[in-house]
Amino acid sequence: MAEFLDLLNRFMTEVFDVKVFLGIAAAIIVFIIEIRFTKKLKLRNRRVEKAIRLGHIVKAKKIKAWKDDVTGYDVHGWFHGTYSYEVDKKSYKYRYMSKVSPPCELTLYYINNPRNTFRNEDKTKERSLALLGLLLPIAAGILVVFFLGGV
Repeated sequence: MAEFLDLLNRFMTEVFDVKVFLGIAAAIIVFIIEIRFTKKLKLRNRRVEKAIRLGHIVKAKKIKAWKDDVTGYDVHGWFHGTYSYEVDKKSYKYRYMSKVSPPCELTLYYINNPRNTFRNEDKTKERSLALLGLLLPIAAGILVVFFLGGV
């Protein structure tokens, strides 16, 4: 029993550092707060809101679809599709490209010109929030360790 207590005492003094533990705890707490905040935060796409307000919403039907990879083994291949839609009795085409298989029908939006349609997705916000979501807890943990005197 004395050997175990000696081993535990050595672990607490030599291996375990309270500053590092508090830094990790701060990073976890910031990460949890961030998850709760982003769940409540509703990302709005102002272009889509404006198109809806103007009533410029169209349904496009899939004409043709294909994938870049002809072997069927490439997981990094892109799906392509051609969609057709009609506005004021004029027919238009929309080119689809994504990592996800094209659906049978797409909801498209436009502001002024029906030829310039877009989908309801904004990838730049998602990427920047994902990067922030990774870096903010790490930075908080590093700052806590730094302000407690470093390692």
